[in-house]
Amino acid sequence: MSGPRTAIATGSVLPRSPLLGGVLAKAVRDRWVPFVAITAVLWFYTAFALGVYSSFGNEAVNLVQQMPDALSALYGSNDGTVAGVVASATFAIMAPVVLVAYAIVSGKSAVLGEEKQRSLDLLLTSPVSRTRVLLSQLLVVGVAVVLISVLTWLGMEAVAAVVGMDLSGQDIAAATLQLCGLAWMFGALSAAICAWTGSGVGAGVAGAVAAISYFLTTLLPVSPELADYARYTPWYLYTGPEPLVGGVGWWQFLVLVAIAAALVLAALIGYRRRDLRG
Repeated sequence: MSGPRTAIATGSVLPRSPLLGGVLAKAVRDRWVPFVAITAVLWFYTAFALGVYSSFGNEAVNLVQQMPDALSALYGSNDGTVAGVVASATFAIMAPVVLVAYAIVSGKSAVLGEEKQRSLDLLLTSPVSRTRVLLSQLLVVGVAVVLISVLTWLGMEAVAAVVGMDLSGQDIAAATLQLCGLAWMFGALSAAICAWTGSGVGAGVAGAVAAISYFLTTLLPVSPELADYARYTPWYLYTGPEPLVGGVGWWQFLVLVAIAAALVLAALIGYRRRDLRG
């Protein structure tokens, strides 16, 4: 019987190339609102931080340096300039927390979203495999992470130019790349656990692992006796190379990518094995 293929829940029709067509397009449509919201939040934060810190000048640097060690550690490493403090505040606190949270929630949604929307059965009636459905969802999440990171970087550069702050001494490109690897890893962890359990518990577990590793990586170095243990946490793969001042830590980045890839594979296997129609 000729004619259009089964329509998905939004009313669109799946084309003959499902991965690059209807399934992928639906994944983009489902995620554009949180994508815009997260990008706007990070833009607002960077604009606010750049404006405030530039108005304080060196007083902002002195304020951070006079903080208790546990508090100043949250700001990460910087070169002792106002630009360095702003960049470290963005890439040590706000950007990773927001982007990792986005990746974790999106990883869960990639696995369970179609079930909750009652659209998975419709997707699977077309010539598209279960693993392709998930792969297209995760592909969109991964690309969104990159776009948000790059847009945050470009937004920071634009605002810095407006307020007259020189960011040339900060390797924001390196921090952006390292941040993508971190978000990919935790997003994939969330997806893998959700795929095997069939519940949203994966997002909670991934969030807990991220939060614990963040605080351990940040606070353990405050104590000389415990500092070495920080390097065994997942978050250290992001902060350990100090990308803002030391450039990309390539082996750490590749480890993040390898872990993310392994977790995506685990998610695909778990997703295929579960009887979602039960």
